[in-house]
Amino acid sequence: MMTTLATLYKFRSRALANQAAQQLDDNKLKFIIVSVSALVLWVSIFVFFRESFGFLHRFVEEIVDVVRLYFLALFFFALGLMLVISNIIINYSSLFHSAEADYLMSLPVSPGRIFFYKLTESIAFSSWAFLFLGSPLLIAFGIDRQANWLFYVWTFLFSAVFIILPALIGSLFSIVIGRFLPRHRRALLIGLIGLMAIAVIFIITQMSGLRGTSFAFSAGWMQKFMSNLSFAQNPLLPSYWVTQGLFSSVDLAGLPDTVFFFLLLLAQVLFLSLVVYWLASAFYFTGYSLVRSSRRDKKYNPVSLLDRLANLSFGFLARPLRLVIIKDIKTLLRDPAQWTQLLIFFGLLGVYFINIKNIPYINLQEHMWQYLVSSLNLIATTLTLATFTTRFVYPQISLEGKRFWIIGMMPLKREDIFYSKLVFALAGSILISEPLVFISSYQLEVPSFMLLHHLYLTLLICLGLSSIAVTLGVLYPNMREDNPSKIVSGFGGTLTLVLSLLYVLSIIVIGSLPSHIYYMTSRINEDTFRKLQTISIIVISAIAIVTTGFSVWLGLRTIRKMEV
Repeated sequence: MMTTLATLYKFRSRALANQAAQQLDDNKLKFIIVSVSALVLWVSIFVFFRESFGFLHRFVEEIVDVVRLYFLALFFFALGLMLVISNIIINYSSLFHSAEADYLMSLPVSPGRIFFYKLTESIAFSSWAFLFLGSPLLIAFGIDRQANWLFYVWTFLFSAVFIILPALIGSLFSIVIGRFLPRHRRALLIGLIGLMAIAVIFIITQMSGLRGTSFAFSAGWMQKFMSNLSFAQNPLLPSYWVTQGLFSSVDLAGLPDTVFFFLLLLAQVLFLSLVVYWLASAFYFTGYSLVRSSRRDKKYNPVSLLDRLANLSFGFLARPLRLVIIKDIKTLLRDPAQWTQLLIFFGLLGVYFINIKNIPYINLQEHMWQYLVSSLNLIATTLTLATFTTRFVYPQISLEGKRFWIIGMMPLKREDIFYSKLVFALAGSILISEPLVFISSYQLEVPSFMLLHHLYLTLLICLGLSSIAVTLGVLYPNMREDNPSKIVSGFGGTLTLVLSLLYVLSIIVIGSLPSHIYYMTSRINEDTFRKLQTISIIVISAIAIVTTGFSVWLGLRTIRKMEV
């Protein structure tokens, strides 16, 4: 077994090394941007946690150890839950729907070995975020507790074993779904998302009992807050074992407890590995055959409800443009791995915005808090939108691939193809972001002019992001690739993301500057605030018009000359 796995790992490591060298040669700009951004983000997270621990010392010195214990337990609990969900999605796609799985199944290799090979790949893909986000937290915790060097050794050991556990649980679910429920994966995925929404609502509801506390960060408030989140301290949870083990490892006196919790965690991982191996050996090949051979017996109507809705919504466009838009909508909806990402991120934002009144530390009677929280929600929504226009809109032209000539034979001009992509992106962006911003502002009970101002900022951002993504998709097409992730990872995708983020920040900073000065510093009166607000609206409108106009001009000019 080990010889076969060693051969597969050797092949994969060499392929990754060649791919990394090629990416470095072709996209030095991307490598520099990603490296610098990652370093800045890591340092920022470390400073945040370092300051947070310092804050606890200043305000709740008498219970600081208890607060740190609950904080770490909640962190590992939430991270473990997200890793399980992430591993279910990655494992299922990797085990049953990847081209590499097809190739490996044709080799004289047992399904159990193929399964373990793909499992290690899943661990690497799903757990890098844990190492990236968890390392600054744990280092900041060690510095705060003045831990010796053994703490960092135990941190590495606990982390290395802990990330395997969610991967094993995720692979277990994947095997069961592939073997026994191969035709119900979409319903299962929606159910999983529903469970995540319920979990978020449960946590927010737990915190709702804190409303009305006069000073949010007093010792009494913190004790009440932690008691509502005590579910993360259940001794049966692996996150509890990791937390207790790391706490004990700070002092040499706690070494017996540290060893006990580490061996407990390791024993569970080894036991679950054995169970998963047995199940994979027994059911993986059968499940793979069922998934790959299953076909849909559903009969599609010539004109579906989606066609009628799209025709009604885009009735102001010519029929060929509407048909291209309907094709793009159906292409998106037929791939759950694509639209579920949208649903998860924006759905969780929606759940948070709807329940924002239950957050205990928000005083809705003060305009300063209303402005601050609604602005942060606006930033979160639009930055998320920027990443998704890059992820889904930029590859639209490239995904037409070698079939682009089919659209070219339709009775419409090349400019109309560009306009159809632009309308599709703009309509989708507005449909997702405007209701979220409205819900956030409505729940925070902001004044009407502030609500309208945020909706207007969102509209300008949707307009600019859509035009940037579509235009750069035309400028840097990759017709030979049909994987959107690989298309986005090129130079054009990186440039799209950078320009989109700069555009969003410029609109929000300039558009919110008068409100920030008025509400946060109180240095100007209301008349001056109105004048500055008018000027900022004119400036951001000009930025949006110039950005969109130039992008559309450049995109049309390029697509007319495009050779396919």
